[in-house]
Amino acid sequence: MAKRPGKTSGGVTSAVTDTETGTDGKVDAHRDLYALKVMLDRGLITQAEHDARRAELLGPGDPDAD
Repeated sequence: MAKRPGKTSGGVTSAVTDTETGTDGKVDAHRDLYALKVMLDRGLITQAEHDARRAELLGPGDPDAD
């Protein structure tokens, strides 16, 4: 299977721009929060796992993180 430019094995974005999304490797918190919600809804992660990861993504000082 051929690798796409801007990606490393395992789907981890490198510092090179991803040609599909146009991102430069920075975390897209909105996309990650959506993915967390989908995983929770599908029963792939627990509520506690969802809440912990959500708090990490939102960081301190966000009133919605609690």
